[in-house]
Amino acid sequence: MSRQAQPIEPFEFWVERPNLPSGRKLFRPLHYCLAHRFLPAAHFKKQGVAEAAFESSLSESALMDQLWRWAADQCMDIEVWSRFEVLAASGFKDYLSVMATTSSRHLLSLPQHDVCLLVMPPAIAVAEAVYVALCRRKHSAHESTYFALERSHQPDTTFFTEWKSNGVHENLGPCAQISKDEFARAVIARLG
Repeated sequence: MSRQAQPIEPFEFWVERPNLPSGRKLFRPLHYCLAHRFLPAAHFKKQGVAEAAFESSLSESALMDQLWRWAADQCMDIEVWSRFEVLAASGFKDYLSVMATTSSRHLLSLPQHDVCLLVMPPAIAVAEAVYVALCRRKHSAHESTYFALERSHQPDTTFFTEWKSNGVHENLGPCAQISKDEFARAVIARLG
């Protein structure tokens, strides 16, 4: 986690959290909401950018640019991140560009599943995703799974999580900070 936990305002900011030792938490709406709200929902509904993520014909840079711009549009509905303030701020396009260029896509074709593994920009705030995996069963229009490796409150500790199509977010347990390949192996093992 190379970047210090300092917000890039107005795109990131501190939120009061009395239950935390520091009394506050860094909130990066774009990063958090893409991995925790928008992408899982779009994946289970087989919508737009989530489906495009599986298309090898779409370049990685084009996909990442599209993905982060889509997330920014979705974030405009969040009260604390007003459209006017963000769009009026200088540097918004640069901020989106940084998010897009510090993430990547890796496609895996397994015997029973297709997996799109996304490496997210460095997770510097609690609960941000380090990696996400969109998984769909081959030859089945309805069987999809979504996994994430999320940053914990503890340094160098993460949680392996799974989203269900009904919106349930299940914590599968803590683990050490792991590599992209180790995350892929954990996803493959979970898929069976």
